[in-house]
Amino acid sequence: MKRLLSPTAVLLPVLLLAACSGTAPKSAPAVTPQTVNAAPVAPAPPPKPKITASQLLGQSGPWVAAQLGEPAFVRSERTANIWQYKNARCVLNLFLYVETEDAPRVLHFDARNAEGGNVDRETCLATVQQ
Repeated sequence: MKRLLSPTAVLLPVLLLAACSGTAPKSAPAVTPQTVNAAPVAPAPPPKPKITASQLLGQSGPWVAAQLGEPAFVRSERTANIWQYKNARCVLNLFLYVETEDAPRVLHFDARNAEGGNVDRETCLATVQQ
């Protein structure tokens, strides 16, 4: 005589498998000495405001250095200094001239690409500040 399985015996394994396939609820992260004693992460300082060409012209060297940082290259001549800032996109040349006994001031600047061709000065100035 053949013995037949009861409906409960067939359904029970199927229901158990279905219950195991669900996702578990997310729990809070573990509390460890490292997570309790970890210093809070300080927010990043706000970015410096971008200066424009009109703000740059007429400024002294210390003001420029405070805004753009130290130049990558400096050339000094009798009446002028050339400061160069560069990145992967462009090269920004600032020409600081001594007009009187005052400190040299930016009276002209230009922008070039890696091949030496002219590029937009405002765009280059903005990318140097990033």
